[in-house]
Amino acid sequence: MLLLTLGAAACAQQTAPPPAPAAPAAVPAPAASPAQVAPGLWNVEEVRCSDLLEASDADRASAAMFY
Repeated sequence: MLLLTLGAAACAQQTAPPPAPAAPAAVPAPAASPAQVAPGLWNVEEVRCSDLLEASDADRASAAMFY
């Protein structure tokens, strides 16, 4: 009886794997900083911490040496 039950369980239809999750929604670009006067030009008195954190590694290093 046990073998018959195990055999029937092995032949049972398997369920399909769940569908892959949808791609995450695109994150909107951050708003331009009021400290940025032009591309590559900044008003150093208005730069925020978030501006520095969003900058590239090289730009962050240069800003840290300046300040």
